Amino acid sequence: MEDARALAKVRGFGRIQATGDELESQMAWSVARQLVERSVSRYRGEDRERLLAGPSGAALRTLDGAPSDAPAGDAGVARTLHALWWVAVDLSSFRPLLITVDDAQWADVPSLRFMAYLTRRIADLPIAMVIATRPPQAPSGPLAELSAARGGERLLPGPLSQVGVAELGTRHGAPPAEAVVRAVHDASGGNPFLAGLLMDELEALALDLSSPATAARVGTLGPSAVSRALLARLPPDAAALAGGAAVLGARSEPTLAATLAGLPADRVAAAVDALVAGNVLAGHGERLAFVHPVIREAVLAQLAPGERASLHATAARALQAADAPGARIAAHLVSAPTGTLPSAASLLREAGTALLADGDAATAAAHLARALDETPREQELQAALGTALLRAGEPARAREHLRAAAAAAPTGPERAALLGDAASATALVDGAGVAVAELRAHLADWPEPGADPARLTLEARLATFSALLPEEHLEAAQRLLAFADLPGDSPQERALLALGAQRG
Repeated sequence: MEDARALAKVRGFGRIQATGDELESQMAWSVARQLVERSVSRYRGEDRERLLAGPSGAALRTLDGAPSDAPAGDAGVARTLHALWWVAVDLSSFRPLLITVDDAQWADVPSLRFMAYLTRRIADLPIAMVIATRPPQAPSGPLAELSAARGGERLLPGPLSQVGVAELGTRHGAPPAEAVVRAVHDASGGNPFLAGLLMDELEALALDLSSPATAARVGTLGPSAVSRALLARLPPDAAALAGGAAVLGARSEPTLAATLAGLPADRVAAAVDALVAGNVLAGHGERLAFVHPVIREAVLAQLAPGERASLHATAARALQAADAPGARIAAHLVSAPTGTLPSAASLLREAGTALLADGDAATAAAHLARALDETPREQELQAALGTALLRAGEPARAREHLRAAAAAAPTGPERAALLGDAASATALVDGAGVAVAELRAHLADWPEPGADPARLTLEARLATFSALLPEEHLEAAQRLLAFADLPGDSPQERALLALGAQRG
């Protein structure tokens, strides 16, 4: 990716880039926002104002409005995707544009959808995209779609050969012995990063890479052991700072990481120096960036569950004190103990609602579930969680919350909608026949007869599921005939009239 950006610079391309982050994957549009913000942050004064008045400013305004202004569901996401698409078109109208995204496996779902959306529309435009990711784990979804995009080229670098491992080893001085090269190659599987870690660890143990006898020690050093060894050599301040930085994400602010680590300002620089010298951090800068995601994962693995939860709580409190965006605070509250902040429930609910509107139902459900931990049995929150779980493909859990929310809701359209969604979950769990029986039971007990909008909502849902069952067709058609004379003044009436017309 560095070579691609360097080549693009030589050829006069505009360049915008972003990097996925495991923690920021819970924040909708975080990667899309990075792409725009990094293109603006390099400029000051009039140049910055000019950029903000153009496509970059339009993109930021679109993203700022996406969570709250966009309608819930796919319509809101589609509107934001289309607006961002036009921003990309505008940016490429000045000069060719290169978009690069690293660690896309940790990109947020809405941003991944934008990238997939863009790949389908850039064939005739001067836009190139380079996306780096670990192999997608799920067989479907936006990341899998990106990996199989038509018109794109998928590059899968093969593992290092033994010759490649030998060349890697020469950075330590004399060429390594053939037996050492063979042992490192076997232990790392040819993964360049792991091979380098193994050789770093051998050197740290004062073992001679040019001696064949050193090969016997390689088998005792697995990747996890190497990571632990890297961390075990750190001074206490550096280890504490690494833990704080790992909890904050792949790239964190030094001051905030020091707050989590409990380090005074006059000891932070030395701790950073030790982390850079120990090959934990990539170098000095405005952000603390880990050498490789594997190192950050190793740091997190060293933290006990309670310690990690406590660090997330400290991060949430520090970010709230700094007036950070609510979504960023909520990303830590999801992993923090209950009661971390008095406003935790509202922050988690707001972030969850925004994520659901932006199409990331699974992450939205996690936020809303934690919000419910803060305020158990709150009817509106249970309803929102049930909806998110249903969209996220967890119908059994969704039904539980939807039924509880419906039981607490007053009789009316809201309760009918919740019962209808619960029946949809039942159809997925137990089949359409059980859902039909469930809806008939609700209608039998419904206090309002006739054209009550709430009742008509359940009738429409019943007709929909009955259509899936051949044995229900006749009774469903006769039931729909009772609504043939509705005037069609409300959405519920029009839905039943349409279903009746469909049945002929």
